[in-house]
Amino acid sequence: MVDKTDFKDGRIINGSVVEPSRDLMTDNGFGESRRLRVDVGDTDFFAGRKFRDYIPLAVPVAGPSIKFRFSSPINFILWAQDLDLTQGALDLRVYTGSTTSGTWVDRVPIGINRMTDRPQPYYEPQCRLALGGGFTGGTEVDMMLLRASAANNSASNVGDKFSERGLPPGIYYGELKTLTGGVAVSDAAQGKYNLEWAERPPFV
Repeated sequence: MVDKTDFKDGRIINGSVVEPSRDLMTDNGFGESRRLRVDVGDTDFFAGRKFRDYIPLAVPVAGPSIKFRFSSPINFILWAQDLDLTQGALDLRVYTGSTTSGTWVDRVPIGINRMTDRPQPYYEPQCRLALGGGFTGGTEVDMMLLRASAANNSASNVGDKFSERGLPPGIYYGELKTLTGGVAVSDAAQGKYNLEWAERPPFV
């Protein structure tokens, strides 16, 4: 048990007390207001492992639909998946285990933290969102429905601070098509599909 007389500003006195490393403290470990440093954000953000991408949408009522592929060779956390519509109505379905066809063209992920003081060498993203190909079959694992009203609408099934999803390596296929039935839909669906994710390579 350490006697209180051994403490002096949290430093080592008589070999009894060790303060945290100064790079873990505010004020560089000195000063009246020094505290343990806590960043507003998460480890993936500051490490440069958090990314986003999007698909601009213009889907005619009669189609064709927009199909996309999201592939990851490692575990990842899906932080946000949402639809923004300015007009029309959309049905989004996501599948695994589908049979692919055609030629897919990868989009370049956009880093959420692109500050120059992130750790070097900079982390290179491994997940990819791709367009241009097609797929059939598979197991449906997610669904979103959205109809625009007089004002712009948005819908999200991930993004709440309690609803992030940890997902395994794999290939995920999605289809965005116009939603019909009920209230008549006469406008092409226009808007944007957004994704935000964090990559979790084995070393983290």
